[in-house]
Amino acid sequence: MKQNLLRLLAVALLLGSWTHNAAALGESSARALGMGGTFTAVARNLSAVGWNPANLAFPTDVKLRIAIFSGGGGVGNDAFAVKDYNRWNGAHWNDADKTEILSRVPAEGLTLNTAAEARAFGLSYGNFAFRAVSFGSVRGRLPKDPVDLILFGNEASRTYRIDDAEAKGQAIWSLSVSGAHQIRWNRVKRFSIGATARLLRGIGYFEAKNVSGQLVTSDAGLILEGSAEARRAEGGSGFSLDLGLAAGVSDLWSVGVSVVQIGKMSWSKDARELSGSIRTDSLKVEDLVEVEEFNDLFNPTDNERVVDSFSAVLPTTLRVGAARTSGRSVLAFDWEQGLNNGPGATTKARLSMGGEYKLTPWLPLRAGVSLGGRIRRAYTVGFGLGEKRVAFDLALRVRKGIVLNGAVGLGVSTELRLGF
Repeated sequence: MKQNLLRLLAVALLLGSWTHNAAALGESSARALGMGGTFTAVARNLSAVGWNPANLAFPTDVKLRIAIFSGGGGVGNDAFAVKDYNRWNGAHWNDADKTEILSRVPAEGLTLNTAAEARAFGLSYGNFAFRAVSFGSVRGRLPKDPVDLILFGNEASRTYRIDDAEAKGQAIWSLSVSGAHQIRWNRVKRFSIGATARLLRGIGYFEAKNVSGQLVTSDAGLILEGSAEARRAEGGSGFSLDLGLAAGVSDLWSVGVSVVQIGKMSWSKDARELSGSIRTDSLKVEDLVEVEEFNDLFNPTDNERVVDSFSAVLPTTLRVGAARTSGRSVLAFDWEQGLNNGPGATTKARLSMGGEYKLTPWLPLRAGVSLGGRIRRAYTVGFGLGEKRVAFDLALRVRKGIVLNGAVGLGVSTELRLGF
């Protein structure tokens, strides 16, 4: 049965604001999140998978690491905080309220991003690791003109544009094998290379693209036209690689470089391409009252074509990091650059700084801050309980605001692991 393209787009945008789907590998590392996502030079043993596989060759306090479970997720937008929702939800909006709400929406539109990842099981032994992970991504953008139209209604002789609306989403599970090798280099204390090979199975994919349209109020009535294209699938397969370099510059400093999720997905199960359009000629109020079939007014077209498969890139990311470890404390810095606009990705660079201090060997406290990227500005805190044998980590991220009430997004991550 054919599905209305505009309805699919609306559902995708709604999912972009409320569901937890993953953007990139590494979201479920609670220690990483607690340090502001500053982990390229810090990650060790099993945590190196998804961040920098070369770090598997660096010595740690355990030979065998087993992850019982780890997961994390977040939801948010780039305009409205919790306090805004508490202020305006259920209240009567006057013109001043509407103007303030509209002013919060960026000129490029309201962006909706989510992120999450669940790792059911994983283990590392020496320089090798194995992980089973489920992840995905959803990203949506609603242009500013439709928000204006909803708040104030249509003005005479004004053109409202809906260009550049966007919705992308995918869900994937993977099995990965990672390895690292240490190389002698006299200029540094320790140097290693590493890689992760990942087999991917797709759960679902949706993308709306080439969205365009306009609404104009004239003396003769409303003129509405719009069109969009989309593609979707319910399964697929793929392959990706992570590559990394790591160096121990001295007893205190280490550095790392990695490129994660190099690859693409081929979506082939129930793969379909859709296109649709609507158009009206001088629509009036009485037309809406008297019409028996709305199709007679909007002249919709809705085409759906079954295809063998289509490809979609994964959100490939370049990371560069440095860390200073001294006694009970760790201080780290990261630079992250998205290399494409895959679902959940951005090409805006992200800078982050994070730290960890062990009040006792079994109670580390963490904090971090990041600027740029898909989250733009975020503050994180976290802590751990336990040492080598059993360790539990928990972290919280607030987006834009330092306190929860001023945050436009929240994220949380937790992890339980064993060591031998």
